[in-house]
Amino acid sequence: MTATLKDVAQRAGVSIKTVSNVVHDYVHVTEEVRKRVHTALEELNYQPNLPARYLRSGHVGVLAFAIPDLSNPYFSDLGNAIIAAASSRSYTVLIDCTGGERAHESLVLDGLRPHLIDGVILIPFALEPEDLQSQQAKTPLVLLGDHLLDIDVPYDHLANSNVAAARLATNHLLHLGRRRIAAIGNLEALSISDGADSLRRLRGYIEALADAGLPLDAQFIIQVESYSRL
Repeated sequence: MTATLKDVAQRAGVSIKTVSNVVHDYVHVTEEVRKRVHTALEELNYQPNLPARYLRSGHVGVLAFAIPDLSNPYFSDLGNAIIAAASSRSYTVLIDCTGGERAHESLVLDGLRPHLIDGVILIPFALEPEDLQSQQAKTPLVLLGDHLLDIDVPYDHLANSNVAAARLATNHLLHLGRRRIAAIGNLEALSISDGADSLRRLRGYIEALADAGLPLDAQFIIQVESYSRL
């Protein structure tokens, strides 16, 4: 039989409200009471009733992180950081892999399982401007990455500029007196996970050379299919 908040409260010798405060990590609970409640939660193997919680508050404490490629270490590191930040606020993160496919990313934009999650973090790779301009997400949405960064949409969009970063790195080497500077990466966009960003970095590299009055030498542009080869 599934344990309820009432069962936990009886086991811990506190009120149901106090158990709820501990479950939701409210600060106004003494450490001694908090330990008793956590012990009771573990002993009774209490599992929160997510549908009931959603009906009461409209929140389930779950976020979705939609990425194009599970094998890319960058996305793994980013996922770990998001999970850690969410966990510190008592949120769980579900990982969804879009494969960089426009249809799958559009589903995310439409509201990925809106009754199961409170918000979506999406790294888009295949969405077109009209996808963002014609649709209104049914779930709070944050976009990551510089794909479609210049499009005016009603969503928060966080990105670092790959063009500006590559230009800055190239300028640093130029200021050190270096003139034979190579660009290495997936520069033919062979992989959905890193090709587009590599092309933007190549653009920044080329712009920095041009600003310095240096010709582009094709022998210094080195193509690899995967960052695992770097």
